[in-house]
Amino acid sequence: MKILVTGAKGMLGQDLCPILEDEGIDVIETNRNNLDITQYENVVSVLTELKPDYVIHCAAYTNVNGAEEEKNTAFLVNETGTENIAKAANN
Repeated sequence: MKILVTGAKGMLGQDLCPILEDEGIDVIETNRNNLDITQYENVVSVLTELKPDYVIHCAAYTNVNGAEEEKNTAFLVNETGTENIAKAANN
């Protein structure tokens, strides 16, 4: 089984990936450097190339104070990025 994890370098991803690996799962760790969830075409390209069995979406804009100042960025990552992952994973 192959599972792609978005946000693998974040707090949740760093806790989750080793657990999955300990279970013998082939984990594909992604972060903003190798998967731009805000760009639908990039998400589709990566998922098409890597062909994971499952996607666990852990990527998020988590800076609560920063989100007040960077509302557009927070929305882009948390809403658009999540929508892109959901749509691409459903194909």
